[in-house]
Amino acid sequence: MNPPYETYTREALVAENIELRRSQAELSLKLQQFQFELEQLKRLVFGSKRERFIPEQPLPGQLQLFQALSAMGEGEALAKQKVQAHERQVAKQQPKRRKEFPPHLPRHIVTIPPEEPVEGLVRIGEEVTETLDYQAAKVTVIRRIRPKYVDPANEDRGVIVAPAPERPFARSIAEVGLVAQVIIDKFVDHLPLYRQAKRFKRHGVHLPDSVLGDLVQQAFVLLFPLLERLRRRVLGEGYLQVDETTIQVQKVKPGKTHRGYFWGYYAVLARLAFFEYQQRRERAGPAQTLKTFKGYLQSDAYRVYDAFDLKEGVDTLNCWGHARRKFFEAKSVDPQRAAEALGRIQQLYLIEDKLRALANEPNYYELRLGQRQALAVPILEELHAWLTENQQYTLPQSPIGKAFFYVLSRWKRFLVYATDGRLEIDNVWLEPACHARRAEQAGI
Repeated sequence: MNPPYETYTREALVAENIELRRSQAELSLKLQQFQFELEQLKRLVFGSKRERFIPEQPLPGQLQLFQALSAMGEGEALAKQKVQAHERQVAKQQPKRRKEFPPHLPRHIVTIPPEEPVEGLVRIGEEVTETLDYQAAKVTVIRRIRPKYVDPANEDRGVIVAPAPERPFARSIAEVGLVAQVIIDKFVDHLPLYRQAKRFKRHGVHLPDSVLGDLVQQAFVLLFPLLERLRRRVLGEGYLQVDETTIQVQKVKPGKTHRGYFWGYYAVLARLAFFEYQQRRERAGPAQTLKTFKGYLQSDAYRVYDAFDLKEGVDTLNCWGHARRKFFEAKSVDPQRAAEALGRIQQLYLIEDKLRALANEPNYYELRLGQRQALAVPILEELHAWLTENQQYTLPQSPIGKAFFYVLSRWKRFLVYATDGRLEIDNVWLEPACHARRAEQAGI
């Protein structure tokens, strides 16, 4: 039985108060975590995947930023508005017409004369109507005949016959066109080999899916040098973005899958990319692929990339898109501070949106660097000060606390993009490409 209140000592009351505060903090943290998980689950099931943020009111200094950005492209924006207004006016005046079929398609001309006699009449024009038809693919057999000859006057010459033409697939029944169609059907249109086998059967050709699988494997061997050349070209660039995504891989046993990973490597300046499959999400994969790479490496903050911070000749930078996502996810449990952070990050993206209008300028990278130094760097400095000041008022394990830690612990990497006009603020191109690649392999 607890003693009455009067018997508590001051030290006991202080200790109990501390314990109650600690319990309250733990319960508050758990409640925030549950609310966060519930919000993410609802967004995953019912909501939009788009991370769009509209601030309720502009941040201090945002109007000045808008004025500075408007000065950069005011004339261009006005000219663009005039052109768009003119195009809209012309479109209203012209009657809507069905879009013509591409001129490269073959035309089968069918002329339909009037039912009544036309002798002695003058032709004054014609009514033309085009419709689209489709002819099913045809399976043809190429029969090569090589006549053989002998010289009756000189039997030592032996049999004279033309050499067999070289073919990409030696001793195979398939021509290049057939193999190309099988590959396109499987990897572009997501038609499994067993379904392709059924389609060939409707043409009266027996091609089991095992035979089609052998053709795909032969094609891979033939195309592998092109993949290696693409890999060397991409890894030879001085600025790469890298990201990874999961994919379910079918095991030998039917119906069983395991989780694999697609790693995407994108050479931004050359606009070239290649994808690489790894069984695990481990450091060994990118470490082996990038063992000779030198230059800028942009990624999210996944820990496997930390090793590149210590690699000589590699400058790492992080993606502001991933930082923004952390605060967007925390918006449901701490709307005020999350909105403040999102609004400040949004100012950085407004600058980038305006700078893209200068992309065709010959000195675009120099212009972009200058504008970032003049406009983005002050915003970054204010953002760092605000994050540092407010981090002490957040629980480290709460969603907003994790968002603060995510950015501040990697702050130097988030600043790198503003030091070189060739660098992008995020790797938003590569992440959707990885997810699209996953969807392609899944047949979605």
